[in-house]
Amino acid sequence: MTITKDAGIFTPLLPELNPNNQDEDSGGGASVSGAVFNVSTSTIGAGIVSIPATLKVLGVIPAIILILVIAILSEVSAEFLIRFTKSSENLKKTTYAGVMGESFGRAGSILLQICIMITNLGCLIIYLIIIGDVLCGSGNNESMHSGMLQEWFGLQWWNTRSFAILFTVIFVATCRLVFMYNKTDTNSGFNLDTGPHDVYGLINPWVLFLVLLAAESLRFTSAVWVLLAVVFVAISTVLAISALWHGKTKTPRLLPVLENKASFFELFTAVPIIVSAFTFHFNVHPIAAELRKTSEMVTAVRISLVLCAAVYAAVGFFGYLLFGDSTMSDILSNFDHNFGSSVGTLLNDTVRLSYALHLMLVFPLPNFSLRVNVDEFLFPEWPFLSSHNIRFVPLTCILLIFVYIAAIAIPNIWFFFQFLGSTTSLCVAFIFPGAIVLRDVQGVATRRDKILAVLMIAIAGKIQSAVKLFDKMIERGVQLNTITCNTIITALSRVGKRGLVDEALQLFSEMIDDSSVIPNVIVYNSLISGLCKNDRLSEALRLFHSMPSRGVSADSYTYNSLIHGLCNSDRLSEAVRVFNIMSSVGVSADSYTYTILINGLSRHGLWKETIRYFDEMMGIGISPNVATFNILIDSLSKQGRMEESSKIFDGMIRSGKEPDVMTYNSMMNGLCLVGKLEEAQRLFDSMADKGLEQDVYSFSVLINGYCKRSRLDEAIQLSKEMQKKGLKPDQVTYNTLIDGLCKTGKVEMAQSMLIEMQSDGVSPDIVTYNTLVNGFCKAGNIEMARQLFSEISNKGLVVNVETYTTMIDGMFKEGMFIEAEKLIIEMKNKGCLPDATTYDTIIRSYLLENDCARALEFLKEMRGRKLTLKDATKSLLFIQLLCVFCRYIHGVTTKRDKILAVLMIAIAGWHHYSGLPHFSVSAKSK
Repeated sequence: MTITKDAGIFTPLLPELNPNNQDEDSGGGASVSGAVFNVSTSTIGAGIVSIPATLKVLGVIPAIILILVIAILSEVSAEFLIRFTKSSENLKKTTYAGVMGESFGRAGSILLQICIMITNLGCLIIYLIIIGDVLCGSGNNESMHSGMLQEWFGLQWWNTRSFAILFTVIFVATCRLVFMYNKTDTNSGFNLDTGPHDVYGLINPWVLFLVLLAAESLRFTSAVWVLLAVVFVAISTVLAISALWHGKTKTPRLLPVLENKASFFELFTAVPIIVSAFTFHFNVHPIAAELRKTSEMVTAVRISLVLCAAVYAAVGFFGYLLFGDSTMSDILSNFDHNFGSSVGTLLNDTVRLSYALHLMLVFPLPNFSLRVNVDEFLFPEWPFLSSHNIRFVPLTCILLIFVYIAAIAIPNIWFFFQFLGSTTSLCVAFIFPGAIVLRDVQGVATRRDKILAVLMIAIAGKIQSAVKLFDKMIERGVQLNTITCNTIITALSRVGKRGLVDEALQLFSEMIDDSSVIPNVIVYNSLISGLCKNDRLSEALRLFHSMPSRGVSADSYTYNSLIHGLCNSDRLSEAVRVFNIMSSVGVSADSYTYTILINGLSRHGLWKETIRYFDEMMGIGISPNVATFNILIDSLSKQGRMEESSKIFDGMIRSGKEPDVMTYNSMMNGLCLVGKLEEAQRLFDSMADKGLEQDVYSFSVLINGYCKRSRLDEAIQLSKEMQKKGLKPDQVTYNTLIDGLCKTGKVEMAQSMLIEMQSDGVSPDIVTYNTLVNGFCKAGNIEMARQLFSEISNKGLVVNVETYTTMIDGMFKEGMFIEAEKLIIEMKNKGCLPDATTYDTIIRSYLLENDCARALEFLKEMRGRKLTLKDATKSLLFIQLLCVFCRYIHGVTTKRDKILAVLMIAIAGWHHYSGLPHFSVSAKSK
């Protein structure tokens, strides 16, 4: 992975394992342990001091669960970023900003940069607030507490909070400028050989004396950072256990106390605190860039988050246990009183001092990211900051001055945490990664990925709490504004539930009525997307056509949502019309636009149009992605058009796109369909050579091919190989094998396969039983078929018309006409009406028994339901009636019987005249 200017960071963050030996075999790069420490350091910042207060608000059990959930989602979102970065086909997109830009254009990249800058700026402000509180006490009259310097030296002019923070900021700036000119590396970053110069230039002199001599690389410094956090947790734990032992603690609340609506709404205010505590995503790419393998970053993130979750849970529980309902938003404020012994005082001071040192060491990471991102945002075309010291000095000073002023002005970190956790941190950690997955411009997202992405965005949105907040605003007479309405409408629509979309439409209507509130294109896009997801396409189209009258221009997202919705609802002509409108108004279609249109057309076999748009896509320079090729190959293969499918497959490889497992599965499915099993097997074997792991579907496709050609031995052997690879056959695989065995008359083996299926934990479905019932009926074992038929209901399955038809056919063939008639009555009583195949089976069976009267009764019933017979049965019926007519003509002479015979022929002729093919009496029929 290459860190480019897009990332905001272009210098290494981690030390290399072998800086003097970087051949191909050794690989070079940094260690996983270094990455673990750095991710942990990026995560465990100021958030730890507010975690105990969240337990006070939420209760112990919900808070611990929420910590675990946010940790898991953070790991998932980080894995999304790493995987989508690795899948990027553009080396300039190998960063967070680059992936956002690839998914949402320049606007997405800029939005991410703004969020990262605000998040980093907020972290620095919070760090200084906490450092000031620890050293000089709090200026909040409602919760006054003394600082360490005041306790040691008394209240002096030089240890007031504002002066001490200013003193710290001045040292930060001075040390940074001194070290800028003394470092051996010319980059404004982290030197690999001698250590992280930028870090040591940003920390204050107390930390330099304690750490600089011992820490020769960022990995060791990060270890010190984490160690200081662990010291904080350990001492808090010791104090809490000691207080518990001496009976000085109260039983903590396991669940929240909900006295009124306000207390319920307060629960949602604690969620952003935990979100902020797990925001590290802006450092994922620079840390991953220095590892030997970027895939190791996933492991590093997972280990780090386990460590962080354990630290948060421990300090939260023991901190809340120690101070109970008096727990403050900054728990360090609670450590200013004496616990009754000199050891307690020493531990108090150690806790506060260790955490202050921890924050001083953590300070450089967000400051480094902030400075470079601000520089890129303001001066994107200028030289790198490291080579332009004249720009570096004022930028550093301006940022530090702003941070200082904000730290003095903001007295309470709780509300600032809430702001970050509900806005920028939320976007960086969850919303943006989830949006990248749902956008899926590279076509690599799985169904599981998209479900997790929707879950992340839904949790991040806190939809219901936002609606409650909005209702409170209305009740209190707060003026609606564009930002408020746009935010809530967007959140409601993105969830996609019908009720929430209706709420969004109602709010949208209120916006339209209020001339001071103007909806923007994002609001329209969210509403149109939500309506399309609910198959409310007419409403979506009306909203789309109303946009010009409101002065809002549709963008590519608008058109893509409509085209996707129309294609999914089989309204292809309208989808093409919207696509043409898109082109006529000058909105450029992208690879996603063409892919969804090609998918819709190919699914309906409109190959002329499909190829036209594919060629058009290539002609205007839009490169199809893997998803586009897979759609074409899969659609062609399902129709058995393997010559064309193979050409697309070869073209995919020539264009530099690597076929994935889905590509190979589609090709194999098509080859099996046309009977080219050897070619399918060769393709299956070649997957391993390409570094691809066959999945369950890969084996199932090939097994199905062998079963269709009655090559059961090879199919069963393949299923055994599948299990040796650790892949568990699924329902489709077992059903395929059972069907193949039944069709070749091996019904006992099929029944054994059913037992094996159940022992493997795979539940048979109605298809499984229908196949077995049909197999035993055809084998003449009607008793076993009836036994399996009875077993269906015991398994909680519903007997369908196919099951009844199979059993009825089997009984008729065994001469069990009374039992078959009873089953027909049972079928109707249970609301399972016979279909055309059922009637055909019944009528044919009675005709073969020369019972024309009974056959005609069912024929009349069938005609009443507007169903038609198969041609073969109609021919048989006509022959039977003709024979009856002949017997009547030659055997009876009464006028009544002759009229009856003519009427019977007329019935058959009327049935024949209903537009179906003519009956023919073949030699075989005779």
